[in-house]
Amino acid sequence: MTVLGERQWLNDEIINAYIEWVVEYANKKAGRDGRNAIPKVVAHNSFFYKNLSENGAKSVSRWMKRKKAEGKKLLQVETVLIPVNSASHWTILVVSPMERTIEYLDSFSGAGKVFVKHAKGWLKEELGDAWREEEWRVLQT
Repeated sequence: MTVLGERQWLNDEIINAYIEWVVEYANKKAGRDGRNAIPKVVAHNSFFYKNLSENGAKSVSRWMKRKKAEGKKLLQVETVLIPVNSASHWTILVVSPMERTIEYLDSFSGAGKVFVKHAKGWLKEELGDAWREEEWRVLQT
């Protein structure tokens, strides 16, 4: 009630801030919050998926470099959180590079096929020759 007020919707600023707090805490707890450390957890802001879905994987090709987990370094990251807003409904993609899994979490149990497809396209672009689709599983959560 304090953050939103009565009858207000979650917006991208609230989602982005909360996810960043989660990431900051997880990386600090894991001892991976140093300047050059590959993070344990990475989160993209709400604009990542929008760019990915509208403009393709190349449009977000530099985003992981800023997170210090670009290219094959991504495979050392435990969790990547990607918030998705579709038709005023927030969902999230959870990519686990170390375990080679992708999950789409939706409180309305919506079909995640297109979201997972975009996540795979991003992974293929990001990992380059380290991408092997047969190693990756989509978890039914």
